[in-house]
Amino acid sequence: MLKSITYSLILNKCEIMNVVILGGSGAIGTALSRLYGDSGARVFVLDSKNCDLMNMDGPSKYSLNLKCDILINAAGTFGGLKSYEQGGMASNDIYLKNLEELFKKLLPSELINISSAALLNESNFDRNSAYYEYCSFKKRIEDVVSSSNVPSISNIRCTNIISRYENFIRSGHSIASIYKKFLVGGKSIEIWSHPEDWREYLDADDLARFIVHSSREEGLSFHAIGSGRKIHMHSVVDCFKQLFAYNGEIVFSQPHKDGPVGYVVGIPEEEKVKGFSVTPFDCSIDSCYREWASG
Repeated sequence: MLKSITYSLILNKCEIMNVVILGGSGAIGTALSRLYGDSGARVFVLDSKNCDLMNMDGPSKYSLNLKCDILINAAGTFGGLKSYEQGGMASNDIYLKNLEELFKKLLPSELINISSAALLNESNFDRNSAYYEYCSFKKRIEDVVSSSNVPSISNIRCTNIISRYENFIRSGHSIASIYKKFLVGGKSIEIWSHPEDWREYLDADDLARFIVHSSREEGLSFHAIGSGRKIHMHSVVDCFKQLFAYNGEIVFSQPHKDGPVGYVVGIPEEEKVKGFSVTPFDCSIDSCYREWASG
């Protein structure tokens, strides 16, 4: 029987928890870094500058000369799902090999992998699916994580993330892409989507709260989480129209297409019991707008 574990960020009076976050300066990693830091943990951030997982000679010369209590893989891609649809993000053996080496090097007590709710939909693994490349790569990462010799391993399958910490200039994700369209403005704005397409957006700060404060088990576990709300693309656009006071024409240029999951994932029942709540979508959009506009 799996033994429930709840890490206290202060392990005892003289020992502080050490948390290493791969992708710690990214859209999700920044939210985690801030919340763990505010909660009293000692946080170490790994990113492409100090831990390049695409390096053929190994992940990096990075060394952690202390015990790693929690290692979180929050590394993502700025390309978004569309880059996979276009064949631009094929599975990379070097990346996976370096990821495995990093896990062995740091020897954490707990390993948390930020995965995707898209893996919940078996049809995404059909070679004809637009999400095949994306899900295949995410699954290979999960397999590397799940086979690691770590006492507690969690794969967090979250829905689409909306994050004020995202580098919107580099990002190809839907919210950042629409924001950039409104920055350019003009008499009309083309939205590369359909007004009735929908996604289940989850605020990065909400995901961070779920990870930092939830209890996990020894052994291997999988956790799916979303906001529990369908957000249609016309609602996303309406939020930005108000924020930018835009009065021009909006042109949705793509046919209707199902999303990667097809149903609402929602908040895990055990978290609902504890009163876990999510940020209203319009508040998340407003946070992104203000953060990105401030430079």
